[in-house]
Amino acid sequence: DLEIIYSGSPAVRAGGGFKKFTLKAWANGELVDATNVKWSIDLIDGDLGKFEQSVKDNVFKIKCLPFYDMVGKTFTITATSEYGSKSLIVEVISL
Repeated sequence: DLEIIYSGSPAVRAGGGFKKFTLKAWANGELVDATNVKWSIDLIDGDLGKFEQSVKDNVFKIKCLPFYDMVGKTFTITATSEYGSKSLIVEVISL
């Protein structure tokens, strides 16, 4: 099983700081290291240039630059590892 962990709600603030998402993986009921993780983002109606991203192993950080026209839009992040893949819908909210 895979789970994307985050604090609060699955949302980033336009003009705010980085939001951190972490992939957790379980095999046979035990937490295992998922270090070979590939993160992707699917933004249906927007510009990825309006975001800044950082990836290190099982941690994905993203922030929306101060483009307030992005408020209310959503995007999907997907983490793929040797244990499968998991997606999460994230919303851009106002400060």
